[in-house]
Amino acid sequence: MRIVILESSPNRHGSSNLLAERFAQGAQEAGHQVAFVDVAHADIHPCTGCVHCGYEGPCVQKDDVEGIRRQLLAADMVVFVTPLYYYGMSAQLKTMVDRFCAFNSSLQAKHLKSALLAAAWNSDSWTFAALEAHYQTLVRYLNLQDMGMVLGTGCGTPSMTARSPFPQAAYRLGRQLHRSAGLVEFPYILFFSKLFHIFSNFINCHFLLPHNRYKSSEHFTFRIRRTDSSSRSLVILPSFTAFSTA
Repeated sequence: MRIVILESSPNRHGSSNLLAERFAQGAQEAGHQVAFVDVAHADIHPCTGCVHCGYEGPCVQKDDVEGIRRQLLAADMVVFVTPLYYYGMSAQLKTMVDRFCAFNSSLQAKHLKSALLAAAWNSDSWTFAALEAHYQTLVRYLNLQDMGMVLGTGCGTPSMTARSPFPQAAYRLGRQLHRSAGLVEFPYILFFSKLFHIFSNFINCHFLLPHNRYKSSEHFTFRIRRTDSSSRSLVILPSFTAFSTA
């Protein structure tokens, strides 16, 4: 799977980028291709709302967005990475998201997987409420498949973040993508489910479908009943507890 990570912190060595590095490490170990795009330091002009593109390009502005567009449309997954600025995404990431306008239809047709990695100094229960709502709206509008979030509270400095559980949570999210529904193993699950249907007199399959917000109880299971009354369960998607958004 090809993953494009959109980093948006003005601080190249900041907390949110630390989470992105750990996510990338896990994803690469799982066999995925990862490309970083530093939208905070790229030449990206704000959208003027002229709609000359007709929502499907080309954009009249000539900057780095055309190259980013090609990367996103060739990818299977996009990861939004941002520090929390006044309870929303950074202006740099919002500027990039606004420029999706020129290839809006193509993005919607891609049905990309997505994830959100964010870091904030605050630790209130509502710290990420606005950002999470915005992200979920993007997921809905762009026909994305949310694979999870790492919302790092109390990550005021890179050293604070490094001592927190969130870098490991980001690593786990990337590392476990190969076991997640809709990713690498999902076609095989569909294949075997058809076989199970053929032998329905002998096999009983049970699904717990993943919610957009991972909770500690969510997973996939296949339960095979044998004539000797023994059973065996195969957990396809382990529970995510370190970054539960419940």
